[in-house]
Amino acid sequence: MTRCITLGTSAALAYKPDENEMKTYLAKKHKVRASTYEHKKLTKDEIEEATIYLIGKEATKSLADRKCTGDASETGLIKFCESIMPIE
Repeated sequence: MTRCITLGTSAALAYKPDENEMKTYLAKKHKVRASTYEHKKLTKDEIEEATIYLIGKEATKSLADRKCTGDASETGLIKFCESIMPIE
């Protein structure tokens, strides 16, 4: 049943940080106010660094707290299946 669910869904455990999350991370890292980064255009290196860190942090969260793509029912199904066996 888990195989049928995971192969038949368009939902996935997926996370891609947005620009605001990246700016918040960088502000905390550099110990400055978030408003410092509010209108700042991030460099390629800053984007890469923040993305790597935030994706790594997301992977350490419990399954119930991880972000998924797809509608709510499919998201619930893949989280259920992932708790039984790895769906990747």
